[in-house]
Amino acid sequence: MITAYEQAEQPDKALLLFQHMQLHGVLSDSVTIHLSVGNAIIAMYAKCGNVSLPRLVFDLMEERDVILWNSIISGYSQNGQAGEALFLSEEIPRFCYKRIKIDANLCNALMDVYVKCGDLDTATRLFNDIPPTERNISSWNVLISGYGMHGYGKEALNLFSQMQQTGIKPDHITFTSLLSACGHAGLIDEGRKCFAEMKKHSVSPRVKHYACMVDMLGRAGLLN
Repeated sequence: MITAYEQAEQPDKALLLFQHMQLHGVLSDSVTIHLSVGNAIIAMYAKCGNVSLPRLVFDLMEERDVILWNSIISGYSQNGQAGEALFLSEEIPRFCYKRIKIDANLCNALMDVYVKCGDLDTATRLFNDIPPTERNISSWNVLISGYGMHGYGKEALNLFSQMQQTGIKPDHITFTSLLSACGHAGLIDEGRKCFAEMKKHSVSPRVKHYACMVDMLGRAGLLN
């Protein structure tokens, strides 16, 4: 039920059910926490901005799969605690490499952590470690966003070109990252081209895209 509520974007109901389990002592033994339930609880609390309780649940788990690691690391990263996520990620080799396969989603979460810590080299290495056929849109988006937020606009655009060559279609997150990258790097013409290209990929502009355009033109003194 907790998993169902979490997947249905109803964290309040999932939270009430989890608290009910705690009240009745259902969680007194880590064995009672199934992997799917643990994943749902961690994701649920992370969406609510709480990362201390997810860590408690994570530590209780006797069995940890790649999804669980992805959930806890993403939770820290999404709530502005990249340092904690980075610290936890260093534990992965000890627990995981000999037991489970590190998949693209976990690599994406780790890339996001290193990007936010400013370590683009490690993020790029993780990206390259993902087999080309397993890289998904999130893999490309994280790295494009990372280069963009640190002022490497041209590199972000080059990644976008490489992504298109692989046949992966960009989404609204891709274009948000590209427009932001162009704005920070002062690439006005390229930014306008990216905005115009959204229509080609059937991506309708959202508020964030317009905000990126305003920011980009404002930085260049072209709002008039």
